[in-house]
Amino acid sequence: MHLKFDEDRVLNLTGRVVFLEAKAGDSGSYLCQIEYAPFLMKTVAAFSLLVIPNNIFVQTYKYGARFCLKCNSDAIGHLYLYTSRNWIINDLYYALKKDVSAKSVEVDCIDFALSKMSGDWTCVTTQEYTKKQWSTAFYRIIVDDEPPFTAKLAIFLKDNILHLIVLMVGIVLFFVSYIVAKKRGKFARGPDGSIENAPLVPEPKL
Repeated sequence: MHLKFDEDRVLNLTGRVVFLEAKAGDSGSYLCQIEYAPFLMKTVAAFSLLVIPNNIFVQTYKYGARFCLKCNSDAIGHLYLYTSRNWIINDLYYALKKDVSAKSVEVDCIDFALSKMSGDWTCVTTQEYTKKQWSTAFYRIIVDDEPPFTAKLAIFLKDNILHLIVLMVGIVLFFVSYIVAKKRGKFARGPDGSIENAPLVPEPKL
């Protein structure tokens, strides 16, 4: 994606891009391309930029919430083969169970936020064979403490209210049909005590 920078803040000096005042939004992957023929480009270099501001915007999520983050690794993924990305939390462990292709332009989502996920998240792209790495995004995240059992139960009921209603309606209909059928004698037991072999009770003649 081509971006138009503020000319007073980002300069192009003899083939070098100079950021006078780097911002968090400048983080990402950058490709240096040469137009060797009309509309024909050749990539000659790739760089990653990670800007961590002094006053970091903190994103806060509730326990169990779903949230998504943008890595900006797609440019590197298209240039380098066998590259994948993952998010490292506090430089200790990876957030995703399985790496994502660096080519993907989609956001990476966490379906269930846990309290232990609070901290600094850095998106790291790694080339499988050379182990070369690029860091292209940074977030500071806080997840609320795990609520007590009653609160978690309330969250579960709220998130699954439609399924519970369908289940309860199904149970009620089953018992109603069972009682009606029993009153009609269709579930009378046979000599051997089984329901399957029970004779049907004849309908009364009018």
